[in-house]
Amino acid sequence: MSKYADVSADTQELFNKVLESTSIPDYVLFKLLHSETEKNPMKILKSNPLVEHLTKVEVVIIVNESLLDELGEENSEILYDELIAGVFFDNEKNKLVIEKPDFSSYKSIMKKYGTKINDVKELVQALLQQKEDTAKEAKQAKLDKKNKKA
Repeated sequence: MSKYADVSADTQELFNKVLESTSIPDYVLFKLLHSETEKNPMKILKSNPLVEHLTKVEVVIIVNESLLDELGEENSEILYDELIAGVFFDNEKNKLVIEKPDFSSYKSIMKKYGTKINDVKELVQALLQQKEDTAKEAKQAKLDKKNKKA
């Protein structure tokens, strides 16, 4: 089974909505992929030259749709907006650039969403901790069951 799969139509549609509100040129191609093993709700990667040549895709975004579903549409939209805030085309160098955030986020995102972005990030951390705790409990239960048999 592949580690990656295409995202659902709803996920793609939400991302497209956010992308359309940016100044990123239409000719910059993005590809969204789902990975259940991705620990964060989403991450952004610039395609290497070979992948870009073969697929014309310049930016790949890996999402964990189950985490996004738990976050809800509004929070997911904020995270997409933050994720692509640093993507722009440098006309002088004739290349696509993905900048790192200024501090914990981009100034433009902090200005647009205020403290809401911090609330979303705290929610993400809580969900990740909950998943980790559930996995640990399941592992411990399995060990306990195994020890009872012995």
